Amino acid sequence: MNNVLFVLTHHTGMSQFGYGDALLHTPIFRWLRKVLGGVDAGCLPEITWILERCSAVDTIIPVRSLAEARRLSEGRIILHSDFSVDEYPYDESGLSYTQIMAQRIGIPGTELVNEPLDYVPTTKDRVEMNAVLSSIGADRRAIITVNARGRTRKENPGLLPGEYVGLAERLSVETGAMVLFGDYDVGENAGNLVSVQVSLPVWSALIEHSMLWMGECTGPYHFACALKTPTAMFSAYGMENFAWLASEAGNIQHLLFEGLSGDRYKQEKCIQKLLRI
Repeated sequence: MNNVLFVLTHHTGMSQFGYGDALLHTPIFRWLRKVLGGVDAGCLPEITWILERCSAVDTIIPVRSLAEARRLSEGRIILHSDFSVDEYPYDESGLSYTQIMAQRIGIPGTELVNEPLDYVPTTKDRVEMNAVLSSIGADRRAIITVNARGRTRKENPGLLPGEYVGLAERLSVETGAMVLFGDYDVGENAGNLVSVQVSLPVWSALIEHSMLWMGECTGPYHFACALKTPTAMFSAYGMENFAWLASEAGNIQHLLFEGLSGDRYKQEKCIQKLLRI
């Protein structure tokens, strides 16, 4: 048992938690482990599977509140971070989400510049992923993964689901890849476009296996960044501040496209750019 228990909860209730928010905390866990020699996590039960796949976390205690974490702390020092980051004035600070959250618990923001996210699928995740690929005849094919919906900016999406389908069809024809949609039903007889219903850990393993992930600014985007999968992330206009983008990992391409919905010309230019990845 380590001396420090780092707690991730959210004071406004369960409706606010997000998987991307959990991943954005993983560089903080890694920093704490480096400086303190070890760190345990107290977190919402719904995200224990994420932190179990973060190499910097030693042990995990599922908790629903900071009060419960204190009761279960067994004398450890508690560091607490609000779970959701959307209410932070990141557009005024010039810092990333991770740096802002680090500063809130006393870590200098300059310590966590361009730090990669930390997430590695388990062997079980990858075995289940291979079973899914085999069941749809994609075990020997390149795949592209798509999340056509997202809680973030759902009222002002980067592309409509049908527009993701159009991009996916073109990319499939040009690359020969099978395109898997994790949150949108493309219907039967959609050729190389397939909707899959899998657990989030298995979906993350599929993202890791992908030649490209496409979607909105949502949790799977952050998983793709952590897993070093190239991304094409779409948003509407007005995203001048890029503090919410996950850090690039190595030489992997993380492309941002704005204002493409309803614009066929821009969508065609996007396709040509994606084909060069």
